[in-house]
Amino acid sequence: MRTLSILRPVLLLLLLVTSPAYANQTNQQFVLDSLNKILIPGFERFHASTQELQQQLSSLCIPELNGAERPSLTELQAQFRITLQSWQQIQHWRQGPMELSNRHQIIQFWPDKKGRVSRQLDGLLQQISRQQNPTVNLEAQSVTVRGLPALEVLLFEPDYTSGMKPEQPPCLVAQAITEEVASIAAASYEEWQGSILSAYGEMPVAQFRPEIAVKFIQPMMEQLEVITNLKIRRPLGESPERARAVRLESPRSGESLNNMLSNLEALGSVYQLTLTLLPQAKHEELGYLWQQMLNNACAIRGPLNRSLETADTWQRMDSLANHLQSVHQQLESALADQGYYMGFNSQDGD
Repeated sequence: MRTLSILRPVLLLLLLVTSPAYANQTNQQFVLDSLNKILIPGFERFHASTQELQQQLSSLCIPELNGAERPSLTELQAQFRITLQSWQQIQHWRQGPMELSNRHQIIQFWPDKKGRVSRQLDGLLQQISRQQNPTVNLEAQSVTVRGLPALEVLLFEPDYTSGMKPEQPPCLVAQAITEEVASIAAASYEEWQGSILSAYGEMPVAQFRPEIAVKFIQPMMEQLEVITNLKIRRPLGESPERARAVRLESPRSGESLNNMLSNLEALGSVYQLTLTLLPQAKHEELGYLWQQMLNNACAIRGPLNRSLETADTWQRMDSLANHLQSVHQQLESALADQGYYMGFNSQDGD
């Protein structure tokens, strides 16, 4: 009898932890923490950085400044890098507001497998140069010339940077791009921290079933595959001799490695939060696996557009891809054991 009385509180605790109500509360906390601690702050940073970039481009490109000093190209490039890295920290969120009107693709059309960005950007610049009163209507243009990849070309390619002067076509296009990107960033941030947060905040606890939590896990899982297959294996090729730096993300600005590190920093926050949905025994195992992968990533020397074809960088990148694949597989398996099933991967076929 004494043994039974000792075990009774333990059995009650186990029943509580395994009950549907407790699971729903755990899912609710996970979703609200994902929104308040990770997603919304990330979109807020992106919104702020795009506003600053827009202001700097406007100061460079407008004809009259009333005595104010124009930013230099170097200053613009530095702000572009800040904006690009703030984007990389939310790049995996393709859902919600980012699904509206091709917002995600407008901000970053990539991978550009056929070199469309430069080709269509050239066509747009030639079209503007033939106008008597040059104007830029980006809404009439393809997504290839409306976002950060096209802006990177204008700010870092020598053939275009010479035209970054008031009323010149490159400046007009760059200004229009930053205005649209800043507008998308502002609208997306407002929607995440407004109507979407309110909807989840008002949702009854009983509705926070595993599939609701999966909506906030799936973007991380998809991005792990994007990094593995598109950011690493595609430019890496089958050997150092077959590596192609031109296939890297953001090669002109030299930010390819920083892009991946920013991705992993943001995904690490989601990953650690996701571990709260798993048994305690899995925390240490999967936490160690992530840290091992991150150590590998931090040991890679950049910029990759210069180092990719060296044997050391190639091997470290190949190892990182293998580590990322292992992280993905083991986390997906652990989640499935707890009833969190990943659905269709929207990145399949990219």
